[in-house]
Amino acid sequence: MDIPAAERMLLWVARLSEAEKGILNFLSQVRDLLSDKISLLIAGEGPDRKEIEDWITKQGLANVKLLGNLPRGELSKFYAAADAFLLPSLHDSNPLSVVEALWSGCPIFMSRNCGNWRSEERRVGKEC
Repeated sequence: MDIPAAERMLLWVARLSEAEKGILNFLSQVRDLLSDKISLLIAGEGPDRKEIEDWITKQGLANVKLLGNLPRGELSKFYAAADAFLLPSLHDSNPLSVVEALWSGCPIFMSRNCGNWRSEERRVGKEC
């Protein structure tokens, strides 16, 4: 798969599950900020792919692409080409994609709902 030519390319690697990742929630919030100068590429598969794909088409967001699952070697090319990595998940306890983005040197924009630190914080707080 070719990497689209745009001034800025944002990459989101995630399971296409609205309840966990909030893809439609995020896209609806930033829809007006997306321009033809920005490509948003979403790599991954999941149960909500059809709904997300239909919404993107209905909104006319030609610069938002669902890539599906990519082989690791192919995915690394996208990490290397990305101007930023996005992970605005509603819930993501241990996202490996963040580690992959860090290894690629990609700047990360991540929700505070990612990582397992909150469950640890609550457990420690209850013991104190």
